[in-house]
Amino acid sequence: MYRSMSTLESSSQIAFIRDEDQRPICGKMSASRRTFCLLVTFDLIMTFILWGVYVKVSLFFCALLYFIATVVVIII
Repeated sequence: MYRSMSTLESSSQIAFIRDEDQRPICGKMSASRRTFCLLVTFDLIMTFILWGVYVKVSLFFCALLYFIATVVVIII
């Protein structure tokens, strides 16, 4: 039921060796990490594009309101 310390030490060494054998070769990224990086990159690009559109639209409406206020002041 209980393992001895030597059994635990040898099993952890075996697990460590197996982990080392399963590492990616030549620095290749795993598919899940590559997918995550692509999603983060796409999210950042879309955030900046939408932010740029928001700034342009809000500046347009501010200019439009300024123009309308100027016309109303000139008429009055």
